Amino acid sequence: MKHFILILVTLLLNACSSTNPPPMDKEFSRLTIQELLNNKTAYDGKRIAIDAYIIGSEYNPSEDDAQFFILSLADQPPQNNSKDIFSPKVKYKIRAAEDGYNKEVILDSFKMASTAKRKGQKITVFGTYKPDQEFYYYTKGIDFRIAKIRIGNKTINTDFADKSKIAHDTPGMLKNVYKGGKKIYDLAKKLTIGL
Repeated sequence: MKHFILILVTLLLNACSSTNPPPMDKEFSRLTIQELLNNKTAYDGKRIAIDAYIIGSEYNPSEDDAQFFILSLADQPPQNNSKDIFSPKVKYKIRAAEDGYNKEVILDSFKMASTAKRKGQKITVFGTYKPDQEFYYYTKGIDFRIAKIRIGNKTINTDFADKSKIAHDTPGMLKNVYKGGKKIYDLAKKLTIGL
């Protein structure tokens, strides 16, 4: 029994100290922005992870529609010159976006990305490369759909608790239909008892 416990503890310690990526990370091919942009067709529709600096961001705080945020990612940190808002000297850059009805998660992700931008930290963005697809009012130029973001040890699954508008509203509608049906049933039951 002692040997069994010793072997079990040894296995657990080795598993905890492993440098293997978390299981969800294994489904993403790790690339640089340069590798991605130099071979766009090979990665079209593929799940990839890129380490990058944020050179710009946008957030839509809509209450009636899906929330979304867009990140402009580059292979080098943004320039310190405030007039250099589009970072023209940055050769390799890509825009990534996330949307959904999970307001808190979208906002937390945007705040985490904004903090990384302010501090000049690298961010790891996981998602699917989908060039030439529209994203809301953007007909082109947003080629990367975000699945999760990571800074240091903190990871946010940006799709967590996401529901479509129909899925979001359906439980309330079904509840109202059930309540209405129950009232009709109870009324019919009273009427039949009274006969």
